[in-house]
Amino acid sequence: MDGSVMKLHAVTPADGLRSADGKAARADQLHWYVAAPFFGSEDSPWFDLGMPEWHSLRKIPRPTPNENWHNRGGTSPMSEWRKHNQHAKLVWEYAVTDPPSGIVTLFPQLPVLVGMRQRFKRRKNIPVVAWTFNLGKLHGGLQRSLARFALKHVDRFIVHSRFEVKAYAEWIGWPEDRFTFMPLQRGMVGHLADENEDDPFILAMGTAKRDYRTLGEAAKRLGHRVVIVAGQSAVEGLDLPDNVEVHRGLSLDECRKLEQEARVNVVPIDNEDTASGQVTVINAMMSGRALIATDSPGTVDYIEHEQTGLLVKNRDVDELTRTIDRLWTDETTRNRLGAAARLQAAAHYSDEAAARNLQQVLDEVGHARNLI
Repeated sequence: MDGSVMKLHAVTPADGLRSADGKAARADQLHWYVAAPFFGSEDSPWFDLGMPEWHSLRKIPRPTPNENWHNRGGTSPMSEWRKHNQHAKLVWEYAVTDPPSGIVTLFPQLPVLVGMRQRFKRRKNIPVVAWTFNLGKLHGGLQRSLARFALKHVDRFIVHSRFEVKAYAEWIGWPEDRFTFMPLQRGMVGHLADENEDDPFILAMGTAKRDYRTLGEAAKRLGHRVVIVAGQSAVEGLDLPDNVEVHRGLSLDECRKLEQEARVNVVPIDNEDTASGQVTVINAMMSGRALIATDSPGTVDYIEHEQTGLLVKNRDVDELTRTIDRLWTDETTRNRLGAAARLQAAAHYSDEAAARNLQQVLDEVGHARNLI
């Protein structure tokens, strides 16, 4: 995103539920309030357009818009938690004033805060689906106990790697069937640019849990131009060679254009405990360019090695160097992997695919709660 403030459309619980086309929701529909920190209005784009008519979704925008949601850091400061709490309070006011069939939240903070209200407020029986429940780190002690308490009545947790199903279930001490793997999704992007053949480069993007130290060592050996797009924290303290340039503050469109201009996209991950890098992996696959990524919990469910991309061992400079050199000089393999990756992304990681997955989850929760 370019950091511009999203215009917020104020809504109140008295507005009542509406279906996607603005008509009053039918009595036999399941009505779901959907809350995400990046919703600027009820019309904010998401992947609900492919939902069947028996599910009526209404987005609840955040009372205080976040000007730089996509530039956020890896942790939430107290000021951010206060905004999340305002959002959770608004969602709960809707739920009490005009009871829905259920609530869908995105990202971990909202289900924690909605879950606290389930424990202490009225209407504890409202189903809650925690979508994109991705924890950057599995803390122990008080944070683990708080999560176990607050999330006790959440019906389903949707995670975006199979590794997280077992890891989160063990961490919080609940059965694995409360956690469901569904691929992360991104909106498909059309053609923005051709590969830059006059000044070819390798592109690496993202800030969270990135291994730019290993990429920098490989770049030093190869001498090819490398472009890194990341926050300062991701490269701080690194001695990167002169052929590596670092950019930050780019708009989303500028980033997507770079993905298509690059000869090779690389997603170097330094995280073997939780999932990182899926957004960047999917964006790179949608670009139609060849992709290399670290074999890690956040990549193995999305990249089929030698079919839609190449996976390399964690922190292995020699293997990363050989793999980049292979793709840099082999146009046939680059084109094959890039084309297959884009087809894979369109079939399984697009908004349309996510809408089918969302329908499946809401159907299962509805049946389990005897709502349908």
